[in-house]
Amino acid sequence: MKWLIALFSVFAVLIVGLLIAPSFFDWNQYKAPVLQKVAELTDYNIEVNGDVSLALLPSPRVYVENVKVNDPVDASGDRILASFDMLDVRIALMPLFSGKAVINSVHLDKPQVVLFQRADGRYNFMTDKVEALMNAKKDIQEGVQTNSGSAPIDVSFDEIQINDGMFTFTKAGEKPLEIAEINLNVDGRSLQGPFNADGSFLYGGRPLKFAAKTGEIDTALQSTSLNFKAETSGLGLVYAGVVSGGEAPEAQGEITVEITSFKDLTGQENAAIEGPVSVSGVLSANNQAASLKGAKLSLMGTQAEGAVNVKYQPISIEGAFAAKDVLDIGKFQKGGQKEAAAFDPASFGAMLPKTLEIPALGPIKLALEFPGIAVDKTVIGDVNITLQNTEKSFAVAASAGKMPGQGRAELTGALSFAEKSSSAQTGTEIYSDPVAKFNVKGQFQNLPAAVQAFAGTQDFPLIKTTKVGLFDASGSVKPTGLFLDKGVVNLDDKAFALSG
Repeated sequence: MKWLIALFSVFAVLIVGLLIAPSFFDWNQYKAPVLQKVAELTDYNIEVNGDVSLALLPSPRVYVENVKVNDPVDASGDRILASFDMLDVRIALMPLFSGKAVINSVHLDKPQVVLFQRADGRYNFMTDKVEALMNAKKDIQEGVQTNSGSAPIDVSFDEIQINDGMFTFTKAGEKPLEIAEINLNVDGRSLQGPFNADGSFLYGGRPLKFAAKTGEIDTALQSTSLNFKAETSGLGLVYAGVVSGGEAPEAQGEITVEITSFKDLTGQENAAIEGPVSVSGVLSANNQAASLKGAKLSLMGTQAEGAVNVKYQPISIEGAFAAKDVLDIGKFQKGGQKEAAAFDPASFGAMLPKTLEIPALGPIKLALEFPGIAVDKTVIGDVNITLQNTEKSFAVAASAGKMPGQGRAELTGALSFAEKSSSAQTGTEIYSDPVAKFNVKGQFQNLPAAVQAFAGTQDFPLIKTTKVGLFDASGSVKPTGLFLDKGVVNLDDKAFALSG
């Protein structure tokens, strides 16, 4: 019996020794031959300028510092393909004995990935040797799937954490796309999901936060359910539906996009609209275009229904909405309706943005219909509004078929910019040197009633004795203020010219 105990003790010591021995090895001495072998297989020049350690107790752990992969297609050796400051992987020990891999944590600090697509379509990470390895791996996988019915490896992970990452993608001849300050936390029941994730990043100078939850991935269809929420300065998005990957990614589901603050979204202190605006509906999208059916547009509680079609690269939008209720303009002003200030033409100049920086745009056309719009408790009926853009301007055309005093009116206006350029850093378009031009015209069969509705009184010379009134005025708003270029007013058979 003593020999059995002694034998067991020897085996126990050996096992413990094998488990703890890796902790005492200096794994740094093996860096050079391992990296040399990797270079021979892939043509990747990898530098490990920090510590490398491996342990099995109390749980398996891999720790690596300061790794850099040089761009294999850059002859100068100045560009990198990928790098990170620290990688720390920890795995639960006991599940390994039952054929499961439970990854307790993966911590990755300051990873950086720089992808470049050459004019021939090949990416900078794709060397001839890497392509050969990928083809060989594909052949092996197909053989395993044909000849083996074995189940996939059971892998789960409690936490994957990425801190302060950066991703850059550039196509030959185009401006780079850069996503910076990437912070991400992910956990998953298996490699097929479901997954939970949350994080943040910086894109185009704007911070964005997000949270996502998926179902289990259907590997045959490459699809899964997705609940996603994101928010950035003045803008929020919520999505619930199905997404699929592969060569033709698609999304089908319900989506809501809400502008919570035009001031935060545009960066303009004097944003004309303060109230929130949201649009929701059933989204169908792929990598080229998107459509929103059964769409609902909410403008401070006023609901409108319609549809929107969007194309990417550049962004093009075409849509139409029809409202059922009267839109109260006063609700868009911060703090509700305000007392009218003294008229000051110079103050209009402050409404113009000095510059406007937005993503590159294609054609934009949006049509809106309202049964009425309330302005200071006066309702203007049968309103149609069209918004669209040209190369350097954003135009609006509006008409009102039912106004107080049996009137109707038309308004056209455009915010135009003398200069337009592109940001080399973000790829956005920058508009500068603005001027707004307008033309308004209309007629009233009962002018005193119209003046009473808008001004609160009709006790003005000529007005109270006039029946029919017509007007046609054109002007502009410049940084220095409001200017009336020309104006014509007809009061019955009397005509007046205005300017200034």
